[in-house]
Amino acid sequence: MTTIGQAITTLYSLIAITALMILDLKRLLKENKGGWIIVALSPVFILLVNII
Repeated sequence: MTTIGQAITTLYSLIAITALMILDLKRLLKENKGGWIIVALSPVFILLVNII
């Protein structure tokens, strides 16, 4: 895969994971349930931010 392809894939993945984390955070604040998605995806989020 080319460098540009990797950057586009990483950016797309970062947007998707950020959206999932925000939705889980809203659910956590609203219903006081959930939170495990944020815990599971935090390392992936940090990795993608470091790649970009």
